[in-house]
Amino acid sequence: MNNNEKNLSGEELQKIKGGSFIGYAIGYMIGSDAYTMTHYTRHRRNRWIQSHRHKK
Repeated sequence: MNNNEKNLSGEELQKIKGGSFIGYAIGYMIGSDAYTMTHYTRHRRNRWIQSHRHKK
């Protein structure tokens, strides 16, 4: 079973090293960036409102 698993992982690694991985990485990075940016800006806006409310 170990040999089969190693062979499967090797084939997956070879596929990952191909162009499909670049497309996947770019898509993943763009998707995560868009999510984190919207989430981060929303979070900062809330923090800014809270901090200004506390100062007042």
